[in-house]
Amino acid sequence: MRILHWTDHWRPLIGGVEVLVSHLAQEQAKRGHAVAVLTEHVLDSLPSHENEGAVAIHRLPLSGALSSKDIGKIASVIRNLKTLFSEFKPDLVHLHSTNPSIWLHRLAGTIKTTPTIATVHTPLTHYGIPRAMMDQLWNDVAWITCVSKATRQELNAASPQTTAKSCVVLNGMPTPDPVNLDQPPSQPVVLCLGRLAPEKGFDLAIRAFTSWRKTHPQATLWIAGDGPERASLKSLAKELHPEDSYRFLGAVAPPKVPDLISNVSFVVMPSVWAEPFGLVAVQAGQASRPVIASDIGGLPEIVQHRKTGLLFPAGDQVALTAAGETLLRDPQLSASLGRAAQDRVGTHFSMKACTDNYDKVYASLDLE
Repeated sequence: MRILHWTDHWRPLIGGVEVLVSHLAQEQAKRGHAVAVLTEHVLDSLPSHENEGAVAIHRLPLSGALSSKDIGKIASVIRNLKTLFSEFKPDLVHLHSTNPSIWLHRLAGTIKTTPTIATVHTPLTHYGIPRAMMDQLWNDVAWITCVSKATRQELNAASPQTTAKSCVVLNGMPTPDPVNLDQPPSQPVVLCLGRLAPEKGFDLAIRAFTSWRKTHPQATLWIAGDGPERASLKSLAKELHPEDSYRFLGAVAPPKVPDLISNVSFVVMPSVWAEPFGLVAVQAGQASRPVIASDIGGLPEIVQHRKTGLLFPAGDQVALTAAGETLLRDPQLSASLGRAAQDRVGTHFSMKACTDNYDKVYASLDLE
């Protein structure tokens, strides 16, 4: 099968969705599919075409042409888009994009000639197109997959016509090389990992750390990631804690995440928004580390309370503080939750399982 993945960004501007698509594309190529990726051309220094292993990467100024409202630029991008389809000849287009560029799939007419499925990775409010256009998109695609039950429930409630043409395909991650899986640090290290944005709730963890330090003076808090809240979070940490008790690590390249997690005691995901999924929770489980997570969105579909980690009501700092105290006081419980998490993610959230499930979706549509 010839598969074209359409996603918002690619290296070096890569986020959780692109990490998933990168691994999925490589796994599909290993299985004998011809795989290409279409993405935004956002930096002049990047090539328009390159290969990553067996996967071809194609960059076009999709959103730039639309936002310019320049008919000539839009027409040029549409011509280039048609050329790509003509040369690559995809049997299937797999949409992962949430920005208006996906509308070019309709303007070019390629959505009518090439079977298309769309994966919902984010809340519908993050899609940059009007509701009427979204409904038209859902009508045009052959099938819709959602990365969690919570995401599918939101989609079906907002657009009931999608109920009969949607399903859940859980994200997966390749199993990393085992690194310190049963050797947490001798002194507690707590990790928050992700985009430094208000919806991640990392300020709650910084405040809860005040109590954790009182009972465990040698504990350290690591904040990994970058984003618009970096300055304010650093200011809050400086106000509340000694400078040797916390570290801001900056952005961490995806290949380095497993090693980072293997050097902490547990991971905190205090999101205050409905996380559609939560790859960090899967990566923590792969490293045999428990997660304390908000009981919101898709997170409780990964983290099972008192089985693989601990859940607390989103935004409840008192409950978060208590959950952290539980793991800090009882390293044996923390270790047992981590081992159970490793077993669970290995079964439910492997890259093999994810790719197998997409293969089943593709096959059900008789695309080959």
